[in-house]
Amino acid sequence: KKGQDYRFVCYDRGRACQTYRVRFLCGKPVRPKLTVTIDTNVNSTVLTLEDDVRSWKPGDTLVVASTDYSMYQAEEFQVLPCKACAPNQVRVAGKPLYLHVGEEIDGVDMRAEVGLLSRNVVVRGETEDGCYPYSDHVCDFFDFDTFGGHIKFALGFKAAHLEGVELRHMGQQLVGQYPIHFHLAGDVDEKGGYDPPTYVRELSIHHT
Repeated sequence: KKGQDYRFVCYDRGRACQTYRVRFLCGKPVRPKLTVTIDTNVNSTVLTLEDDVRSWKPGDTLVVASTDYSMYQAEEFQVLPCKACAPNQVRVAGKPLYLHVGEEIDGVDMRAEVGLLSRNVVVRGETEDGCYPYSDHVCDFFDFDTFGGHIKFALGFKAAHLEGVELRHMGQQLVGQYPIHFHLAGDVDEKGGYDPPTYVRELSIHHT
């Protein structure tokens, strides 16, 4: 094979064989070649997404939305390193607890939305160790601090741009004290002040 000499020695009951034949068994070449990668982290899942997600880094947290009637089937995962992933793939730790649809069914796009939760800009409200009694009876219902931050835009504000920012410990248990609040700002622009979809939770827009 490949110009190299092969030698064989045959023994039969401790003595050299007088005559014998050698048969080569050569597997048929198969193309394209298959590279097998052994994944030592079996408790992981590879998600194939619509968009390029190479900017998502190991350690980031993402959420997979529910595709069922229950909003509680949304699940969070941590991003893992994945050298074999395509630009639109990401490996996450763990296995999903619920079924998330990943295809179009009868022409209807039923695919679960996947969003990155980790942000490098975080606005965090200061919290106390226990319930802070900033209103009557609030501590009768909560044993933790609910007096968070409050970002409010009122009539006459010049400009506001919030993008790629995470808000933590925001909002209060009072009427009108929301994490982000556009309050009676009047006509802002023809889109209502935001570009859909926003994926913003607990945002309040009053007469704006």
